[in-house]
Formats: sequence, C-alpha cells, structure tokens
Amino acid sequence: MKKIGFITGLEKEAIILQKIVRYANSEIIWVGNKQGSAYTQANTLVKNGCEILISFGIAGALDPQLSAGDLVIPKSVTDAECNIFSTDYNLYQKISRHFSNKFKVSGGTLFGSETIIWDADEKKRLFNKFNTKIVDMESFGVARAANENNCSFLIVRSISDTANQNLPKESLKSIDLNNNIKLGNILIDLAKNPNEIPSLLRLAQNSRKAHVCLQKVAKLGFGI
Repeated sequence: MKKIGFITGLEKEAIILQKIVRYANSEIIWVGNKQGSAYTQANTLVKNGCEILISFGIAGALDPQLSAGDLVIPKSVTDAECNIFSTDYNLYQKISRHFSNKFKVSGGTLFGSETIIWDADEKKRLFNKFNTKIVDMESFGVARAANENNCSFLIVRSISDTANQNLPKESLKSIDLNNNIKLGNILIDLAKNPNEIPSLLRLAQNSRKAHVCLQKVAKLGFGI
C-alpha cells in the first residue's frame, strides 16, 4: 500500500485525521496559514516516503451554488498567475466514486491564495476571473511540490464560508493558528467592532458544519 501524506491548514483538521483515519502507512502534518509552509511540508512528506499527498480541510466557497458543509474534491488547482496543476485522474475518479455514495460531491478548480479572502466582493471577483469553485491557502503548495516530485496528489475540502459571506477580519485576529480562541481578546475586539458579531456567529455555525463533514469523510476512509 502506498504511503499517504495528509496536509492540513489547521491543527484541528489534523486532529480529525489523527483520531479517525486508520491508515497505518500515513503521515499527517498541519502547517498553519504561514505563506509557503504547505509547499515546504509537502516536500518533507515526499522525502519521508509519501507517494500520495492529500490536501485536507476547510475551504471558502467562490461558487455561490455551494453551501456550508458541502464536500468538494477539485480536479485541479490554479494560482493568480494561472499556473495550473491537475490532480491524479485515476485517484480522483476512485475517491469521487467512494464519497458519492454518502455525499453530494462537487469538483471543479480550486484557487490557491497566498492570503485569506475576507470579503464577498473579492470572492466574486475570483470566481468570475478564474472560474474557480473554492479557495484555500494550502492546496497550491501541495500541488506544486507533488508536481516537482512526480507524486500523485488529491484535494478534499469542506466549505466553511459561503461565497456571499464576509469574514470578521478584526475578530479573527484573536484566533491563533491552532484555532484556539483567546476569549479576552475576542471580547475586546467585538466591543470595538460590534458590527462583526453577526458575521462571527455565522462563521462559527458554518465552520461547525464543515468540520462535521470532515469527520464523516475521515470515518469513511478515502477509498484509495
């Protein structure tokens, strides 16, 4: 059995895999949202013997047809310079069939961003310009590393914020890369920016839906 390397953005996503995934021959790394970390860590996984890389976790929707908690398995990933990498065709077909028994699975192309996309207007711009379904900060780096090392890669993502959803930029300053909430800081931020309370509550609700989806995915296994 080929060794699988899983790359997540947040520790919380890695913990889902660590608690549930039963692949004896696998390795799981979370990278935070530090620019370039996904590429670096993906290369580390390949050096450690991983033959398949899977970018796993939450993503933002660019396509207005997608809802919070939806499962998306992109066929490809692109960046702002229109560099594009396709996932392994045979593995994509196999994993899509595996999950389609339990989920409505969307495909399409993912946009790899170097920064968090905070507002709905920017999501709409990316959707119209690049015809991309979702956005995250890890998958392009994983794809680039896989391509350079002649390694297969896949992307498995669940929607945590919809296309029409603005993110509470000021309030999110109080959430660290481990996804831990610094309650005192967040209350201070909300006192300064009370208009962000509805968007923060919406994000919390939608993020729960995304993580429930990821937990179900991990329990099913990846079918490869």
